[in-house]
Amino acid sequence: MADWRLFIAVELPDEVRRTLAGVVCDLSRAAADVKWSRPENLHLTLKFLGDTAEEEVPNLSRQLDVAAGAGRPCTATLGGLGAFPDLRRPRVLWVGLEEPSGELAALQKRVEEATRYLVEPDPRGFESHLTLGRMRSPRGQRELSERMQGYRLTAKAAVPVREIVLLRSVLDRSGPTYTPLHRSRLG
Repeated sequence: MADWRLFIAVELPDEVRRTLAGVVCDLSRAAADVKWSRPENLHLTLKFLGDTAEEEVPNLSRQLDVAAGAGRPCTATLGGLGAFPDLRRPRVLWVGLEEPSGELAALQKRVEEATRYLVEPDPRGFESHLTLGRMRSPRGQRELSERMQGYRLTAKAAVPVREIVLLRSVLDRSGPTYTPLHRSRLG
């Protein structure tokens, strides 16, 4: 069997995707060299697994059911804009998520533990964010950074966290296509 490029995520409601599409539209006026995320592909990644043997999917799905079942549903809200490694040298552009109860962070830790047999935990830790785009070159970087620093979201759109989804990613020239393989409900 083949290897599949897999990751575990929380899907976003259409209202949040529309809000983020507006943010991308505003930021793209900076004319920076950015590969912007398509609104339909926006999601909260809990764990990127990478190339994983297709035959692992049933066992992985069971592990994710346990990890999700041990938690409680929660709601996150859109926060501020940021970049990795930072706004002076942006490579990955993102909007943060705020979830004060700690349920989202605990869910991500359980997902890390459930997938430890496939891939090591990320030593950088978890920073809850939604990737808006990736810089392709430094062109327009300064203007984009200034625009991001002064940007204020007008709506604190809610992101309900009720389930996690195991997704397969297929890359092509037009960008990635995501296919849900399994859904695990929280609680």
